[in-house]
Amino acid sequence: MLPQVTGLHQVSQDPTTGVTVFGWDVTPDADAYAISVDGTKLASVTSPTASVTVAAGAHTLGVAPVANPTAPTTLAFTVPGGGGGGGHKIVLIPYENHNLAAVEAGAPNLMKFAAAGALATNFTCSINGTPIHPSLPNYMQRSGGANPFPGQDCDTCSASTKSLWDLVEAAGLAIEVFCEGLASTNPAYDYNAVFPSSAAKLYDNHHVWPVHYKLVMGNAARKAKIKDLSAFSPSALPDYCEVVPNVAHEMHSGSVAAGDAWAQANFPPIIAAADLTICWFDEGKGPLYVAFYGRLAKPGVRSNVAYGNNDLLATLEHLLGLGSLGTGDKSGKVMSDMLIAGA
Repeated sequence: MLPQVTGLHQVSQDPTTGVTVFGWDVTPDADAYAISVDGTKLASVTSPTASVTVAAGAHTLGVAPVANPTAPTTLAFTVPGGGGGGGHKIVLIPYENHNLAAVEAGAPNLMKFAAAGALATNFTCSINGTPIHPSLPNYMQRSGGANPFPGQDCDTCSASTKSLWDLVEAAGLAIEVFCEGLASTNPAYDYNAVFPSSAAKLYDNHHVWPVHYKLVMGNAARKAKIKDLSAFSPSALPDYCEVVPNVAHEMHSGSVAAGDAWAQANFPPIIAAADLTICWFDEGKGPLYVAFYGRLAKPGVRSNVAYGNNDLLATLEHLLGLGSLGTGDKSGKVMSDMLIAGA
């Protein structure tokens, strides 16, 4: 007689982390059990209990003896908090001009954070195999799924198209961007200031994509949500935000070591507060460092899937429940192998 799971039940659930523990009986005895959530296989267990960490929302647990995997017993369960495809707090932090190899060689803190989360090892900023340079076109691709300024780090150019900002607000969610050094420009809050210049100091508008969309800068309420970093607090996160280090701290014009030290000083409280923190590099020869940290990141994953900016945009749209801009994001794939089941 093949073993069969019976009496599958929820034992406990941590209201803070959402970690859910399950137990069950089996007749006759079994040596190991196959576990799945929403059809995604998890690691097998050897005792009749399992601890599962998934995103908020409704899920289905499947348990089957490894000796009888074709007949899993299922149980529906819910993790409070809003569910995959919405209800998350996401922070993205952009860095510049170094590839994954450079980060691996000289940024131990960034690698430490990636080891606890998920690291993309084959992420490139390119279209059809052609790298995108300089910076601004990468930011436009990541935010709008299109590159209206190919080959240009133009200072005051502005696109008429919609962007991630429009989708976030259309979904009734909050978005803000916090820029280190914006209050120190001359004059202060010169959104169009470009490094290097006496006006910009260490701020660079090429790394602040909302400044280059007419639908953002032409709206006073939206423009006011592009703030200096001093206004940022991990305890008061909007649904989506970007935290933009200055050029000395994002490795654009400072050293890898300086950028890594800034990460060590600033990332931990953000990772603790957000559901997902993303560190994204925009340029560099070969694969770039792109890592997911926090509760929605699948711990210990090193993904070799070929990903790019359209995929990252599609992933943000999925996690926030936004729908699609209908541009390059339409062909983008959700980076699901780097996310916990159900995210």
